[in-house]
Amino acid sequence: MTEFYQTPLDVLYFTLTVVSGLLGLFLILAVYHLVRILKNVRTVTEKTKDTMDLINHYLWQPLKIMMKLMEYGKEYAAEAMKKKEKKAEKRKK
Repeated sequence: MTEFYQTPLDVLYFTLTVVSGLLGLFLILAVYHLVRILKNVRTVTEKTKDTMDLINHYLWQPLKIMMKLMEYGKEYAAEAMKKKEKKAEKRKK
């Protein structure tokens, strides 16, 4: 086996081959883990989006209904005030 590594240049080429192979292996593992992490992030964002849709539906719908009721209440109160003012004017006459 020593006949393959007779010069320092042969040893350099061998070590560069081993190092580049290991770097390639680590790069492949890193990309694999990155893909898995991004897949998990995608599922988390999808679940978050679904949760936000539920919140928008179940939280904002009652608030919209309450705002409509308040609007009708203001209209009713305004009409009641007008009627009260008309009755007061009739009594003054």
